[in-house]
Formats: sequence, structure tokens, C-alpha cells
Amino acid sequence: MELYSVFGLHKRPLVELSERIADWGFNCVRMPISIDLWYKDPPVPAFALAANPELQALGLSGMQLLDKTISALTSAGLLILLNDHTSTAGWCCDHDSEEGIWDNPAYNATTWLLSVGAVARRYAHDRRVVAFDLRNEIHDTPTRTITWGTSSDIRTDWKVATEAAARELHEVAPEMLVVVSGLCSSYDLRRLHAAPPELPDPSRLVYTVHFYSFARWWYKLDELLKDNFGINWDDVSRLTVIAMAFLLPLLLHVLLCTRGVPYRATMRTDGAFVCLALSGWCTVGAIALELCATYIWDFGYKLAGCAAANVEGEAFRMVAIGLFWGAGVLFVLAIALWGCFRMQAPRVAELRAEAAWLASQPGGVSLTCATSGGSVGGTGGPSLLNAFVSDGYYGMEMENPTRKSGAHPRLRRRRWWHCCMWLNALLMALVIIGGGAVILNMSLRVGKYSMFHDELASKWLVNAGINTPVWLGEFGAGADYDDRKTRGAAGTYWAHMLRFMKEYELDFAYWPYNGDRWKNETQEWDDEWYGLLNREYNDSRRPGQLADLQKLLW
Repeated sequence: MELYSVFGLHKRPLVELSERIADWGFNCVRMPISIDLWYKDPPVPAFALAANPELQALGLSGMQLLDKTISALTSAGLLILLNDHTSTAGWCCDHDSEEGIWDNPAYNATTWLLSVGAVARRYAHDRRVVAFDLRNEIHDTPTRTITWGTSSDIRTDWKVATEAAARELHEVAPEMLVVVSGLCSSYDLRRLHAAPPELPDPSRLVYTVHFYSFARWWYKLDELLKDNFGINWDDVSRLTVIAMAFLLPLLLHVLLCTRGVPYRATMRTDGAFVCLALSGWCTVGAIALELCATYIWDFGYKLAGCAAANVEGEAFRMVAIGLFWGAGVLFVLAIALWGCFRMQAPRVAELRAEAAWLASQPGGVSLTCATSGGSVGGTGGPSLLNAFVSDGYYGMEMENPTRKSGAHPRLRRRRWWHCCMWLNALLMALVIIGGGAVILNMSLRVGKYSMFHDELASKWLVNAGINTPVWLGEFGAGADYDDRKTRGAAGTYWAHMLRFMKEYELDFAYWPYNGDRWKNETQEWDDEWYGLLNREYNDSRRPGQLADLQKLLW
């Protein structure tokens, strides 16, 4: 792209490169272009065409060479998907650059729309040019945040820009598919599925996603754990088990030893303190969720350049708001219960005096109970009275057995905070069990296909019964992948990626085909480790990798 030419023409003839793609079994080519190519249409440097002297002799401009390239590819029986890759001719994907947005200092949104319409019109006559990928890897820039459907600004709202570009395409090439990139560098489609763009012909809509091994969030967490703490996921599992094995028995011991506390609790005296304790826990939970939303989800999505895709952060905040409301209701209820109790203080004093008098009696106790059918009375003998009186500071249970003369009633002192302590121990045990289960589940599933599947399926929604097709527009494995073995992060990624693609029958485009690339910084050719071709462009770089892809084709 930097040379306004497809790479490889300095090593092999254009026809040979085109026919090899078809011979390997592929049926389409994703053709990246830049707005620079259309707007400036500069001459192609002669050294970029070193293996194609007939093209060198023509002195072609960038768009003229693109015409020749597309003609050679379609003559080989291949379909073409045009891709507005960047604004300036160069590397695209640094999150600190402005290339993740269609309106940037190089070209504004109006020029971007003009380029989409002009390039589509140029190839509208060729029925093998079947689609237009509107923009590559949408992400936030250092100066602007991208939204989806929450603004009317075509410069920053990707949905508004998509709909405008779709209308432009429909006017000049109504049969072309409209390929729309997901948020988060073409990784997250949840917002797009929830609020699809309104196209003149909705049947033309296709979503595209990109995914590489280095893009996994758990890969970043791997680096964080190893570089800063010197531990891996196995260590996390062991530490979690040790912590749970130490803390849970202590809490369970407290709960078992004080199991009578909630039984003896009454709403009249303990309710205010229980509600107050629950209100405190709701407040703590809400603050914890808000901190998670801010320092985990907001920070993570901002780091990934896709604040608009932060669905988890929004969910955490909704739950936090609910907990805050719950805490307020419980606090008001605690005040109401305490007020009711204080209003009954005179009656409590009478009951206390009455209980003291009963305890001082040397003989039996007479008890009469009124019922709907009359009354039942009993005097003397082995009569038993269980009375409970509490003013919030102590409780007393009394029995009057006759096995000992002059026996004093048995007193059990209970503070108001006993029930709160028991409740706090129970909630703490639940928090430890729940948190430990989450950490164990994550640490044990890292590297497993189930986690890989759930992560991609949740972001792409390929298993949600949605009719809009999803196209894997970019994926690949680079220098950290060896097709002769499947060990390591890249090998695991490759095996899981192929399995996922096969499971959902995803159409795809591997990135890239070329075996080297031009570096503007050093003005020289550099090896392209992700390329399907080797650096000489005469064979595949990794035969095993090519064979894996061909299994998906046939």
C-alpha cells in the first residue's frame, strides 16, 4: 500500500501471483486501498514492479495499476472485495494513530464518502467485484471517541457514517455487498447486532470481524501476571484453592457455632440492625461494582480503543445503581423499625419487670390462654414458660422446671450485633465462594476451546440466530507460530480458530498473502511473518498452515 501497488510484483509476475491464489483453492481476494491512492493517484515506483517489465513500461499510476491487478485476479476466476483500509498510504493499526476513524486530519468524512462512491463506480461494471468493506478496524483515536447510534455526527458515529456510505454505494453499485466493520478494531459486533444500520437494501449488509492471537484479552493478562508478579494461571488456581481452604473453614465454624443466633432473632428488636447491615453490604457491593466498571471495563475498553463497545461496564453500573437504591430502602426501613421499637420502650419495661417477678416465684406458674373455643388453664406442677424479652441490648430466655427447688431461670445474654455478625459471616462466605469459583473457572479454562468459543461467540453473536452474515475479514498467525507443532499460545490460537470457523462455517480472508512488505521508515523491504507466501513468493511459507486453510475450503 505504501508504494500504491500490491506487494510481490517486484518478485513475481502479476498473472502468476493471481493464478496461484486460485490454484490453492481460494475464491476471493480482499483488496486494501487507501484514500491517498484514489485522491492523489500518484505514479507507481518502478522498483515495485521489477518482476513485471511490461507494467513498468506503461508508466502506470496507482489507480491504473489497481485496474490491471483487479483484471488479472478476476481473469483467474477470483472475486474481489474492495476495502477502504486507510486514509494515507501506510500502516493502519496503531491505536495512537488517526487511521482507525474515517474522518481524520488527512481526509475528512466528506472526502471519504466521495472516495467510496468513486471507487465503487469505477468497478461497478465488473460483476466479480462483489463487495465494499467500508473501513478497516474501527477504533478510538487519541482525540476522539467513536460511537454507534448515539450521535448524529457523521465524523464520529460509525452507524451514521455507515448509513451514509451505504446510500452512496447503492446509487452507483446497488448489487455490491456493504461490509461493515465491528467496533474495537473489528472485533465486537454486539452494538451492531442490537441496532443494525438502516441500508437502502438490508439484504446487502455483511458484518466483518478480525481476530489474531495477540488480540486475546487473556493474552494481555498473561503478560501482566508474568511480567509484574512472576506467576502464571496455574499459580492463580493454586493460590485461590489455598485461600478458600483457609478462610472458608473459619467462616463455616463461626456460622455453625452461632447457628442459634438467627433463630432467636426477632424483627422487633433485631430487624433494624439486620436492615442496617444489609444496607451496608449493598453499598459496599455497589461501590465495588462501580470500581470494577471504572478500573477494569472502562480502562480495558479504552486501552483497546473501543469505549462504545463497553457493554459489561454498562451492565455493572446498572446493577450498582440497583444496589444503591436497595441500600437506601433498607436504611429507611432500619430507621423505621428502630423508631417503632423505641415507641414500645414503656411496654418493654413492663415486660422486664413482669419477667423478674416470675423468676422470683418459688412455686409453679399459672398460665391462661384464651382461644376461640374457650380457655385453657394450668397451675403448678411441671408447667413450662419460655419467655423472651429484649430491649435491643440483652435478651433473656426463662424456664421454670420443678426438678430443683428455688432454681433460677436460665439467662442468655445476646447483644444487638450478634445477628449482624452472623449475617456478615454468611455473606462473607458467599462472597469468597462466588469469587473463588469465578477465579478458578477462569484460570482453569484459559487455553481451553470452551473459553475461546464463549469469548468469540459472545462478541460476534454467530450462535444467536441473527440473520446478518458475519465474515472473518482478517486472521492469521505470525512469527510465534510453527506449523510443525501446535504448542504455545499461537499454536493453541490456530487450532481453536480453525475449529471455531468450521463449527460456524465462517467465510474468511487470511491476512496477508504477500511474503514481505515495504517499510517507509527504513525505505526497504522487510519480512512479513504472517504472509502465506515465503519471501521469494515462489511457495507457501508454512505448508501445514496452508493445508489447514485448504481443509476449510474443500
